[in-house]
Amino acid sequence: MVGDRAPVGANRAADELAARTGLPVERADVEALAEAGLLAPAGQYKGWPLYGCRALDGVDVDELGAVVAERQAWVAAWFQGNQPGVEVDWDHIFAGHRAERTQPIGHP
Repeated sequence: MVGDRAPVGANRAADELAARTGLPVERADVEALAEAGLLAPAGQYKGWPLYGCRALDGVDVDELGAVVAERQAWVAAWFQGNQPGVEVDWDHIFAGHRAERTQPIGHP
């Protein structure tokens, strides 16, 4: 339980959720929770969302597990279609995804 601490960014929120649940939570999972309306930002810093620790404590483990599983399934499906030894250009693959998820609030 993280309770009364100051709001944290998505990376720290992922760390807090991972420590509490034992799930391999990543920043993208926190952002997905927020996009689904399951975790509301408590504020922002330089346009980046901050998440309240009480809200993190209230995240449903089953809902979080579903978000993590969806991300892991996507990654597994992607890898399944690629041959071993093929060099992967991650920057190209995730360029659009990263741009969508990493823009500060209020930025195009």
